[in-house]
This record gives sequence, C-alpha cells and structure tokens, in this order.
Amino acid sequence: MGQIRDQATTTSPASKTLVITAQNPDSPYGNVQLPLIDIPVEKSQITQVALARYQQRLQSDIRNADGTVLDATGASTKFKIVAGGYGSGTLKLQGRNANNTTVTDTLAFEFAFPPQYDDGDDVRVVCHMKVDDTAGTVGTKTLDCQVYELGDAGTVGSDLCSTTILTTTNSFADYTFIVTDSGLVFGDRIIVFLRTVVQETASGGNIFAQIGNIEMHIDIKG
Repeated sequence: MGQIRDQATTTSPASKTLVITAQNPDSPYGNVQLPLIDIPVEKSQITQVALARYQQRLQSDIRNADGTVLDATGASTKFKIVAGGYGSGTLKLQGRNANNTTVTDTLAFEFAFPPQYDDGDDVRVVCHMKVDDTAGTVGTKTLDCQVYELGDAGTVGSDLCSTTILTTTNSFADYTFIVTDSGLVFGDRIIVFLRTVVQETASGGNIFAQIGNIEMHIDIKG
C-alpha cells in the first residue's frame, strides 16, 4: 500500500515536496519514494532566525563619511586602515590621535536588506571597538550612530537610530544600536554613520579609537 507524506520543513528551502512511499517491486523489503509535486511555501510559514549577522568588510564596505575610500594614512575627521600585512594578518580601523585635544572621526556604510529580511522586524547596528588609552589621560570617549533610509533619488528621512550616544571603554566590546524598523522591508537601503569622539586632557600621550568589526543584525526568514 502506498503512503503520501509531506516532506516540508519549517525552514529553507522555501518549498514543499509531497512524495508517495510505495513498495519497491524489485525488493519485497524495500520502499521507494516518488515525488508528486512541489508546492511553494509562503514566507510567513518559515521559522524566523532572530538577529542574523551580516558582517561589513572593513577594507571595502566601510567608507569615510564623505564617501571617500579609507586608506592607511587617514586624515582630518577620518579613520585609517591598520593592517599587519603578510605574516601577521591583523586588521583594524583606527581613528586619529588625541593629545591634549578632542578628535571626532566618522565612518559610513550602505546596507541593502536581503530578500530573507522579515519585514518590519528587528534591526541592529553592532560595532566592536575600544579606545586605546595606554598613554595619556582620557576624557570623553564615546560612540554614536545615525541611520537613514535611502530613497531611489538618494533622499533620506529622519534618523532611525533610537539608541543614544554610548560611552566606550579601553577593552574591545560590542556596542549595539537599535534601529527603528517600522516600515522597513526587503530591498530597502539604509546608510549608517558611526562617529567616535576621543579626548586626551593632559598632554600625556596619544589616545585613539580602534574598530575591529562592524555588523548588521537583522531578523530573517529563509
């Protein structure tokens, strides 16, 4: 006797295959499964993966706030790439030195929501960074974020980041900014700005921000 079974899963791939299980005519003890039809699965039927990680590549995805490409030198208001090179392999982004002054440096990147994004659900910007204060006397050391949805003509609305300025430390840690997700759907684009403010108060040496990783965390289905 044949038996029809639903071979669907609650996760990707987003389709169902109905199969009929029948006795194999060449073996009295074996069964054979024959596919009947593929049935598309609605996105709402797929189990959500909360806050999936989308890493941004430091040397290609991240730009200066004015859109220019980062380099190994840096400039006023800009980060630089610090790479260990062959034999070391290390990679960070580093802000300017503060010594008896306050420096403000800003990064930017564009993010397009993939088809898997669960429309209107959680969106986070996560920056893994520290302020190196091994020399000097540290004052202000903060990280701020702004997020804007981009229209097709390059226009933007109001800032979507609902998290206020965060105070950083001298050890690498994740700093998370919550993005207002209402109305965001797959295919939308946002532009994200990350700004560090670092202060040295006593002419005691150079203090600077370092970023090791930047990610988007979004809820997805599929």
